[in-house]
Amino acid sequence: MKRLFISVAAILCMAATASAQTLIVVEEKPVLTNKKGAPILPQAGDVSIGISTPPFFSYLGNMFTRDGSNTAPTFNSLGAGLNMKFFTADNQAIRAGLNVNFGTDYYYGNPTSNTVAGATVTDRMEKSNQGFGINIGYEWRRGYGRLQGFYGAQLAASYNNVTTHYKYGNEMNATYPTPWSWDFNTGSQAQMAERMIDVKGAPIISVGLFGFVGVEYFFAPKMSIGGEIGLGVAYVNQGESEYTGQYFDTASNSVKENTVKRHDSTTPTNGFNVRTAAQGNIFLSFYF
Repeated sequence: MKRLFISVAAILCMAATASAQTLIVVEEKPVLTNKKGAPILPQAGDVSIGISTPPFFSYLGNMFTRDGSNTAPTFNSLGAGLNMKFFTADNQAIRAGLNVNFGTDYYYGNPTSNTVAGATVTDRMEKSNQGFGINIGYEWRRGYGRLQGFYGAQLAASYNNVTTHYKYGNEMNATYPTPWSWDFNTGSQAQMAERMIDVKGAPIISVGLFGFVGVEYFFAPKMSIGGEIGLGVAYVNQGESEYTGQYFDTASNSVKENTVKRHDSTTPTNGFNVRTAAQGNIFLSFYF
């Protein structure tokens, strides 16, 4: 009887040991590497830096337009995007982004001179952009080989404003109360009784929640190119635009200014508005 008890106890101990060993065995997912053994895909703990590249792809595409209306990409007029990610797991990441759009564009016109026969003067319009956007979110990833898909959600906020200033070559005075001036809207000259000198655009502030989906291809270890699109709902607040013009007042025999504040007809009224909004970009990313 004693021998039987010892035998049963020994069998139970062996079964328990085998069971414990089975519980601690973890099947490791094979890591995709290149011929030199370097990991290709991001792993838990990696950090990425991405650069949004819509300006450059737009420039390449516009090279084939018939009218030749293509300009070299500049971060001043088109904006730049910087994105960062921290991988909490091989297939999950916290993400954040910053987009900026600050710069000034200049436009010129050459109306007839008021004082010199047969000559022209130069009028200039300066259009300045001030804008930025930030976002933070979370993404999940899956895929096969070098091609990876991702999806997730993010919070985004942005601010944008445009101001315009005009400088004229012909002075407005008692001798020339309607000087020749360049109309930048029509692209031609006109004798203006009142002409614009400053436009302070309505500032636009928005906050929204967006879902996104995209694909990413790793063409080298920890280097990729990809694209994503998103759709969400945003709260948008837009203020008033301020228009300042100048005219010659015959009663006082002097040049005066007139300022008007209003909501542009093509923009929403003041207050908060709910909109659906689409997003999209192409990016180049590096992982460390």
